[in-house]
Parts: sequence; C-alpha cells; structure tokens
Amino acid sequence: MTENDYLNPNEIKAQCDAAIMRLERDNDALTRVENALEQFINDDEIKSVAYDALKQQISDYKVLLQVMQDANCSDISDFTVLKASVGDDVLIGADILAQKQASWDARISDENAAEGYRRASYTAEWPWISQYYSWMANHYEQMVQIDIRLYNEWQTKEDAFNAIEASTRCLFQSSAQLRQTAQNGLQSITGAFSNGTYVPDMGATWRTELTQAYINRMMVIDAFGTTTIHWTEVEKVLSKDVTEITDVEYETLAAIYLKADEEGMARFLACCMDRKSDVDIPWYNEALGPSAGLLNEDYSEWVVNEKKIGQIQTEIVARSEELLAQMREIGDSYNPDYQNAKNERNNVLQRLSLVSVVAGVGTFRGEYQGTHPMISITKGEERELIVTFNEFRNVGSESTTTMSNLGESTVTIDFTINGDSIIFDKIRDSEVAFKAYFCNYSAEKDVVKFVYNKTNGEVISQGSKKLSEYIGETLGKETLGKVVGTVPIVGDIAGLGMDVVMEQVKQEYALEFIEGQFRTMDSANIYEDFDCSVNDVHFDTTENTHEVLYAYEGEKTEERVRRVNEILQTELEIRISKEDVVTNPNSVYDLYLELLERNPDNQDRYDEAVNDK
Repeated sequence: MTENDYLNPNEIKAQCDAAIMRLERDNDALTRVENALEQFINDDEIKSVAYDALKQQISDYKVLLQVMQDANCSDISDFTVLKASVGDDVLIGADILAQKQASWDARISDENAAEGYRRASYTAEWPWISQYYSWMANHYEQMVQIDIRLYNEWQTKEDAFNAIEASTRCLFQSSAQLRQTAQNGLQSITGAFSNGTYVPDMGATWRTELTQAYINRMMVIDAFGTTTIHWTEVEKVLSKDVTEITDVEYETLAAIYLKADEEGMARFLACCMDRKSDVDIPWYNEALGPSAGLLNEDYSEWVVNEKKIGQIQTEIVARSEELLAQMREIGDSYNPDYQNAKNERNNVLQRLSLVSVVAGVGTFRGEYQGTHPMISITKGEERELIVTFNEFRNVGSESTTTMSNLGESTVTIDFTINGDSIIFDKIRDSEVAFKAYFCNYSAEKDVVKFVYNKTNGEVISQGSKKLSEYIGETLGKETLGKVVGTVPIVGDIAGLGMDVVMEQVKQEYALEFIEGQFRTMDSANIYEDFDCSVNDVHFDTTENTHEVLYAYEGEKTEERVRRVNEILQTELEIRISKEDVVTNPNSVYDLYLELLERNPDNQDRYDEAVNDK
C-alpha cells in the first residue's frame, strides 16, 4: 500500500456491475451476428466456387467472433471475482499509513513515559510520590496496549488492501492476449484476397497464436517439461455453459486432463459436474438414524455434465488416434519412438476409460453445500487408477449392516493391456475371481472340478486338481469359454458332503457368476485375436460389483478384421466390422463358434487371418 492507494468497494462493485452488463450486451450482439453468418453459410440454395471461398472467410470470422466472446466471458468472470474480493471497507492509503505511523509513534512515546515514571517511582523520596509515579507508569503502560491495538487495526486494513491487490493482480490478463490475437486475425483476413477472391492462409500466425493463447491461459510447460496448471483459469472455463466453450478450449482442456496428476484429474472431473441438490436431513432422522443402522448426514449432490464430458472425450479419442497413427507409421516395435507412442497411448486410453467410468456413474455426493463432490483418484502399485467417491451404501462390517448416505464406493481402472497380453491377464484375474468367490482357498489347495450340463445341472465329470493346475490347463489348451455346452465349476468341498456342494453348485447366483466370467473370457479372446487395447475395470459400487472390459482399437485391429472378412468371405453371411469387435465382442465370438460348428477347417482359416500368416 502507498499513500496514493484508494479503494471504495461500493464504487468498484457498481463499476463491475456496469462493465458486466456492457460485456453481456456485447456477447448478445456477437451471438446474433454469429447466428446470422451460420444461417448464411448453411444456405443450400446458393452454390458457386466464389460462394465456397466466401464460406471459408465467414468461417474464419466466426472463429474470431468466438474469440471475442470468450475474451468477454473471461472479463465477466474476472469482474465477478473482483466484486467478491474488495470487501466492504473503504481503504484510503494516506489515512491508513498516517494513522498506523501515529499509533507507532504514540507507542514509542508512551513506552518512554512509562519507563521514565517507573524509574522515578524507584528513586522517589516520599512513599506517596513513589505511589503516584507508579500509578502514572501503569497508566502509560495501558496506553501502550491501546497504541498496539490501534496499530494492529490499521495494519489489518493495510494487509487487507495488499491481499486484495495480490489476489486481483492477474485479473484481465488472459482476455488481453485473446483480444490482441483476434485483432491480428482480423488484419490477416482482410489482407487475404487475390483478384477479389478470399484465399485463406491456413498457416497464418494468428491461428498458431490463438491456440497458444488458450494453452498459456490454462497451462504452462517449462523447458524441463514440468507442467503448471492454472486451476483458476481451468475452473473458469469449465464453469461456462457448454455452448460457450470453444473448440480450442476443449482441446486444451483435454490436454490438461492428460497432463494432470491423480489429484489434478480428480479436481478436473469434479469441475465437469453441476450441482443438483442440497439435501438437509431432518434433525430427528440424523439423531435417530444410528439406532436403525443409518448414518444420516446433510449432503449435496452433483451430476456429470454429459455434454462437457462428451466433448472432452472426443478430444481424448482424437489424441489416441493420433498416437495410433504414429505407431502404424513407425511400424518397428523395437524403435524407441514407437515404444514412446505406445506407452503414451496406453496412458491416454486408461484416462479415457476413467472419464467413461465417471460419466457412467453420473451422480456424486459430497459435503453439504460444498464446492465440489468428494472424489479422489490414487494410483496403485501396478499403475491402476482407483477412483473413490460417495454413494448411499452399506459401510458396516461383514457382520453388521450400517447404511450411510456418504458411504465410499470405488472403481479400479487397470493399466492398458494390448493384444497378446489380454488373455494372460484375464487368466490371472479369473483365477483370483474364482478363489474369492468360492471359499477363499489358495492357488495350491486341492479343489474339485465339476463339469456339468447348464440345462439340468447333471455332473458330467469330476476330478481332484490344484486350482493353479486346473486354471492353467483349461485355459492353456482350450481357452476358458470355448468349452461348448458346459461350464466348469470350482468349489472347495473339504469337510463338506457331496449333497451340500451340489446344492451350492445349483444356486443361481453361482451360475450367473461363472457365466459372467465366461463371457468376459469370450470378450478377451476376441480382443486378443484382433489386437485390441483393453482396460479391465473393477466396480465396487451400489449398482455394480463386477468387472467390465473397456476396449479400443489396436494397431492391427483394422487389418485383422479385413483379413478375416477376406479369408472367410464364403462362410460369412455378413461381414464383421471393427465396431463389432470393439463394442460387441460376444457376438463376434458367437459367430466364431458358429463357423467352427459349420466346418472344423474354419479354425485354421480363422487362425491364419488373426495371426498375420
């Protein structure tokens, strides 16, 4: 603070309101112009070469109109922040500094007076004089305390001014760069004519400046590759209506999400949610809830903004496709550039699956009237991402049921696996799943394998094996899921009668579990055969306690689909597509089984197609 500083919050708030009103009017006018241009260039009745060139020019103008609108939106947001920052007190630098100095000087004077009277009381000849001096010393010491309080009060006012200045110092900077870029773009467009025809310069400096302006606004990467995210700017952009966020901003937001650490990803995704409701639980429900096994707390609820998340997903997919194209162009898996592209794509796909999971969950809870929902993301020892959030669910122990409206749920997204690694990974997961489901035995414990008919439950065969041997043998030779018409059941019957075990085998929930495991293996088979990339996602939520495979096209997926259609074209009634493989693998697997049943030789032809022979 200096003597020339002056802050009148009422005047500033009024000026901010007036500025916001003007900017909103400007944006309304810009929107009307943009809509008129959009209507004009979409007029199908006008067709000519000159009109096509004009449409390109108008498209460039539309881009700049969006930049101007975004600059206005940025300023509106900054004016809103400024209004909330200035407080309610008039702060005049000359008065505050003068009063602070006066309080300091008074303190020094009163401390000296107190010290003088205190010394005089010690040397006074008469007791009544000594008592008087002592009284005066106490008086001035009390004055010193008043001086200190006054000084601190004026210091508080100075600190408040400095804090306001510090918190608002960076306001209105990002909009200035956007406005300058828009001005440069207008000059470039005006000069891009040849013989009266608009000839756009797609490599014009303003286009690069525009992209960089948006990136610099929200994220900076230094010479060492360290990323600094400007979260205030990110949250400012994400708080806008979905239609007000420009394409370049969505592209930048996706890049920020892909660069963020686990804490940053959670913060980013929370900003993609809109407040749905604030739930105030009645006091008697809160008080009496525990007696009924209910933990009732006030809470707020947020819902994912599907349109914003969808736009960001689109940009992430575009980045994954760029990396896939790089891998195909390099071709050599031993090339370091290939490995770097593959590793980055695997990371991108895992984060894409995380976004899809959050979008699928949809609704999140948090502290009552909090800023964001309670959501966190951590990384496991095997690079899996674990997202934790709150739902209404059981939070008691195994022996008790206690329902809480803020109980924790988790979803674990395993790191991306590719092609030949998929089946191996699923074998391991299937073994763990069977062990967890049937009595928690170890991999080296003797178990009994039952193979029974799915229709009537009759046992076809049985035999004692170690679980690890059973899983390895079955999957290694036939691949779990290719045993047509039967389902293997694994159960620990040590100490149990056969009738008890068979009763458990026949239980519907056990059958559903095993069939679910089989369908997952069917999918894994197809994903491996067609060289897909997969994230195994494990749900522990109110609605879902299963695992789901999130699959994506791999380097050789398209080529292998083409080869299968070509080599088996006489056997296929309909051609399979890349989309079939990725989004409906079980239907492709069923078709595979049908081909084998129709002609056993199709096995060799299929293997030839998917093994690049």
